Amino acid sequence: MAWWPNGDAFSQCQLGDQYAAGDVVPKDEVEAAKWFRKAAEKGFDLGEFRLGRCFAYAIGVERNYKESVRWLRLAADQGLLEAKLELAWRYAWGQGVEQSTDKALGLMRSAAGDGFLPAQKVLAAALEFGTLNFDRNIPVKRDYVESAQWFLVAAKAGDADAQCSVGTLYENGWGVPKDTQEAIRWFKKAAEKNNSGALEKLADTYWMGKGVPKDSIEAVKWYRKAAEQGLPDAQYQLGLMYSVADGVPKDAVEANKWFHKSADQYREAADRGGDMIGDMIYDRLGAMYANGYGVTTDKAEAAKWFRKAADLGSPDAEYNLGVLSLKGDGIPMDKMQAAEWFRKTALSNRPDAVLVAPEAEYTLGLMYANGVGVSPNASEAVQWLRKAAALGHLQAQYNLGVIYATGAGVPKDSVEGIRWYRAAANQGYAPAQYNLGMIYVTGDGITKEITEAANWLRKAAEQGNPDAQFQLGYLYDSLFKNIYLNGQTDNGGLPFDDAEAFKWYLKAAKQGNVSAQFYLGAKYSFGRGVLQDDIEALAWLNIAAAAGNMQAAGAKFNLERKDGSAVAIAGTSPTHSLDTPAS
Repeated sequence: MAWWPNGDAFSQCQLGDQYAAGDVVPKDEVEAAKWFRKAAEKGFDLGEFRLGRCFAYAIGVERNYKESVRWLRLAADQGLLEAKLELAWRYAWGQGVEQSTDKALGLMRSAAGDGFLPAQKVLAAALEFGTLNFDRNIPVKRDYVESAQWFLVAAKAGDADAQCSVGTLYENGWGVPKDTQEAIRWFKKAAEKNNSGALEKLADTYWMGKGVPKDSIEAVKWYRKAAEQGLPDAQYQLGLMYSVADGVPKDAVEANKWFHKSADQYREAADRGGDMIGDMIYDRLGAMYANGYGVTTDKAEAAKWFRKAADLGSPDAEYNLGVLSLKGDGIPMDKMQAAEWFRKTALSNRPDAVLVAPEAEYTLGLMYANGVGVSPNASEAVQWLRKAAALGHLQAQYNLGVIYATGAGVPKDSVEGIRWYRAAANQGYAPAQYNLGMIYVTGDGITKEITEAANWLRKAAEQGNPDAQFQLGYLYDSLFKNIYLNGQTDNGGLPFDDAEAFKWYLKAAKQGNVSAQFYLGAKYSFGRGVLQDDIEALAWLNIAAAAGNMQAAGAKFNLERKDGSAVAIAGTSPTHSLDTPAS
């Protein structure tokens, strides 16, 4: 039943609300504004507030910001908190009054201080992000400390959005001490209320292992909750996890389902356009078309979206356009343009560039080293590789090792080469571990140490590097001690062990290492580390000889004549080979 007018302002305002909402009575904004005016003219603060909003948003009356300000000020002067916040927006946007960010913030602080939750949240967010409104670009002085104070007030009152924001502040140490456990506590409070942002934050926390043990299964649980609420980023991440069996069984159908859901939302957002959309959506769409995530693989379409993101300064998109240009994948091959995209990425000053800049610097270094898309320039190559290496890029570290160890365009410097090989080797990069091991074998720029050589060769061999497997077997092989040790029986502290040598030869031989195949044949021929077996010996010698190994051919000939087996010296140098840009 409608509130019928009996002359009192409260009833008039209530009737206006009913006409505005179409509650019991037919919706009629003109009638609503009429009743709000009646209540306002009696000095009723809520009527003044409602009428002020009508003039601001053209609800039943023509838009008139000056009238809006007049009525809102009357209500605010009576202490109505909603009116203070609405009047703050008039000052923020300069509607009906001269624009004044200070007056807007003052009104917001007044309403927030009197306990008005919406004002507390708006004020806290403005101080966190340094703007009152992203679309209108109204800058304010960023103040994380005051922002945290207001978010905490709202969070303690039980507001889930504020609780999620407090978690973010503790996660990053913005205005509060950095405290991952406290961040998780607040994220969980908000997640219990199904706050989508908190669900996704918790998922990220468990997936990346931030303050908790990395737990992909737990991460999937929270990503799923957020994805089911329609968050496209969570849907995208859930699709990735299904596609690579991370925390869930690999399931292409399920992955495609979530990718498709996120792609639909990303496309809708992209179609709306506008600078404030941010480049992340364009980036994601580009990646989805490039990889066929929820859509048909289309590198040209991927390039289109990457270019939109690049126009907004996205370093990820710039890098991806470099890759596509270098390969001629979806767009015409243009190696010079590829170099420019990589340079843009490398020189980007955006905080998120730190994730992709090392890869761009590394690729640019290889392009200069190999003269791909640019004129060969060793000093430029070293400059870019050093930038990437300083950020921990292990392949850049390895390639610097190659450049200095071989003097490729720079003065040869074995010590500097060893330094960069060691940096990459310590990060577990098998080619660097192999080269470092071989340097300890040959003593090039370092004291010769067979046990240390074996240590590094073993690290590479255990990762499946066939050259390291062969050379490690060679160090253990008593048959060939004369080569390194001039007949000495002391193997630099490493015991000769023919069974161990055989084990590593076999691993390398099965991966196609021709030298290992030859030496494996020799081990079978002599019965060292394995039972003597001429048939197996001939089998492996045949394989090596067919691959062009002349030593194996000679040994095979001798074995077939039963004259014994030939022995030859293995290659004992590091494989100093410079990478080339992928194309």
